[in-house]
Amino acid sequence: MVFTGVSHKPALIVFDLDCTLWPFDCDDYYGNALYLKDGKVYDESGTQVRPFPHSECVLKRIYEEPDVKLAVASSTSSPKVGRKLLNLLGWDKYFDYLEIYPTGKTRHFKELESKSGIPFDQMLFFDDLMFNIRDAKKLGVHAVPVQRGVDMALLKKALQSFASASS
Repeated sequence: MVFTGVSHKPALIVFDLDCTLWPFDCDDYYGNALYLKDGKVYDESGTQVRPFPHSECVLKRIYEEPDVKLAVASSTSSPKVGRKLLNLLGWDKYFDYLEIYPTGKTRHFKELESKSGIPFDQMLFFDDLMFNIRDAKKLGVHAVPVQRGVDMALLKKALQSFASASS
């Protein structure tokens, strides 16, 4: 149980999309007709579009946790693709807030703070790019670098680190 034994939980857990929840950039599918067939997402060439293998179970587990909200902060220059992929994967139901547009993470987090009423120090953020991690940390967000997608082990470690930093 990933939240078991965590003394202090974040109020908002935020994910980047590209190379964090899936192993590609939304821009790779700009202008591409993505579609759903038999519960799987495909591009117009018929190639299956797959997220990282553990992303959905991580999102689902957080979604089930009382008093923890979920958000996306993505700087993609193809926000329509990001939103469409979230919808086709059936993941849009997990997220309380979506900040998907080309800008720095500072703006995303200021919008998230404004819309949610949750202070930066109660947010946990996952991203693959170190400059985004640094920008989030400057605001007081607990930011965790991602190398090859998210999984339960990374989530557990991040939650423990968040709890330690918050006590």
